[in-house]
Amino acid sequence: MKHAEVLQLIEWGKQFGCQVKSDGTIRDHLICVDFLFNGTNYNLYIDDEYKDFDEENQSLCLYLVLRSIIDYKEEDDFLKWCNLYALNASEHHWLSYYRSLGEIIGEIERKTGELRVFIADLDYQLRSGAFYELTNLQQ
Repeated sequence: MKHAEVLQLIEWGKQFGCQVKSDGTIRDHLICVDFLFNGTNYNLYIDDEYKDFDEENQSLCLYLVLRSIIDYKEEDDFLKWCNLYALNASEHHWLSYYRSLGEIIGEIERKTGELRVFIADLDYQLRSGAFYELTNLQQ
């Protein structure tokens, strides 16, 4: 592996027994996933802007989950978060979900410390460097 951050992401996922699955449910363009973390299952929604989600590449799925969690942490306001994902802020489902994320992230960070995505946003946006390597992993 050329990029240390890809290896760090993989090792982090193994350390906490991470697994990401989806039954294909999509709500307002966000994919509903089951995120298994340290023996606990969480239902999360992830953005898959570039249609990268592939359960065969669990490290990539983990990256997408962590990216969605970090988006929540960076958008400390419900309306800003809705704007980020182009969601209808008046839909009660999203307000309820947004509120639950704080609790979920708190539970995870009590076990891991501050969450991070390992791979630079620029690599993701340009689909280069470490992110390119991540998308081409054979697992």
